[in-house]
Amino acid sequence: MIPLSTNFAKFNALKDKRCVHLLEIAGYSRVFTSQTTNIPGQQPWIQEISGGGLDADCMNGSASRSELTVRVLDKDGTISRDLQSIIFEGAVATLKTGFRELPQSDFATVVVMKMDKVEVAERGTIYDFVLRDLGVELNNVIYRTGDDGYPTSQDHKRTVVGNPMDILVDILENEIGYPAGWLNATVIAAYKTNLFPGLTMEFSLDKPPQADEFLKTELFKPFFGFGFWDYLGRYTPHFHAAQAAPVIALALTANNIQSPLPVEMAGDYYNVVSYRLDYDGSNFNSGIDSLYAPGVNIYGLPAQDIIQAKGLRSPLGGALYARLVAWTLFQRYGLRPGILQPDADWEGIKLEPGDLVTVTHAQIKNKLSGAESMAAEMFEVYGVAPDWQRGTVSLSLLDVNYLAQGPYLIAPDGTPAWTSASPTEKATYMFIADDATKQYSDGTPGHPLFP
Repeated sequence: MIPLSTNFAKFNALKDKRCVHLLEIAGYSRVFTSQTTNIPGQQPWIQEISGGGLDADCMNGSASRSELTVRVLDKDGTISRDLQSIIFEGAVATLKTGFRELPQSDFATVVVMKMDKVEVAERGTIYDFVLRDLGVELNNVIYRTGDDGYPTSQDHKRTVVGNPMDILVDILENEIGYPAGWLNATVIAAYKTNLFPGLTMEFSLDKPPQADEFLKTELFKPFFGFGFWDYLGRYTPHFHAAQAAPVIALALTANNIQSPLPVEMAGDYYNVVSYRLDYDGSNFNSGIDSLYAPGVNIYGLPAQDIIQAKGLRSPLGGALYARLVAWTLFQRYGLRPGILQPDADWEGIKLEPGDLVTVTHAQIKNKLSGAESMAAEMFEVYGVAPDWQRGTVSLSLLDVNYLAQGPYLIAPDGTPAWTSASPTEKATYMFIADDATKQYSDGTPGHPLFP
């Protein structure tokens, strides 16, 4: 989630607001803007901005950002003269956004990308600055040297052992060579501590894999997640197996949902997960097949997702994670979740894939419950597409209201019994429930670790 200042939100609520965008290029003295700012060094030459949307595909462990094109007027041939002594390609560029009259200290950094190319347009009066996401080096191969120092091959294998997050860092920093500041260290450390404590993966590679493909197929898909470059240009992992109470990034209501109103559509469903692990170099020697009975009962024919994890070993905790992934996938896709694709006002620019929003609207029907309206239904963002001219954001949302039912945390020492606990404690923690009824003493359904 991109942080927005209180002042930004205040200006966003104004009916006559007007968006202002700034493009900063590292090593270049000029800043291009979409409106006149009267600030020295800032040139109001931006004619149009397009692209830059971010989409995640959790079933395939991937996320990608589209090219971002900033069309800039070559005022009096100034940029043409600059090009004689400056190479823009490869420079890191930062795009910020705010509003007219809003102090630029309150502008939001939307994205950090790398300049891919500069193209001439409109008979030489315009330049298109085309930016791409960071991470082109992920197309390179990694682990090129075997354990014995020879090039990795069938006879000179490379062994990779470690926690999933340690392997991620090793690939990005040591194999690819990204500086540590390009990694979201806080998120990586949190997943290592809370989701993957004690887990060890073990790979035996007989050829150097491509970095991006290895991350997708061997780390993110097996654990039901994806990695993306966030708004500050940091590589950030996201996994769907939640570890704590959900944090709502934005409440979508009639006040910030733009017309026309979206209609909730039916998403994909999966009610069988076949998880393969304990790979010996040619075969997977263990399999865990999970079936989601409610989904099979409703839809009849099974819809299967096959996950192959070459690095997971049963003796090293792999079976536990296979079941956790299957459970998480069933919660999301077992009963064909609803999908919404609303347009939000410019506050929606704060959202990134994996963020949670709630939708409350009297005129949007809830497909899953059959209710004629939505009341704080929880959705997860998997697509964000800004419209830089209109100041709106097209969102792709997946219904994940199951997260509202948990998971719940283990109550720490000193927490009162259920009847004496505070509302916050009751909403956060698990308590001892009757084994037969699964209820607390007052008849409230017990809080499970996983619903």
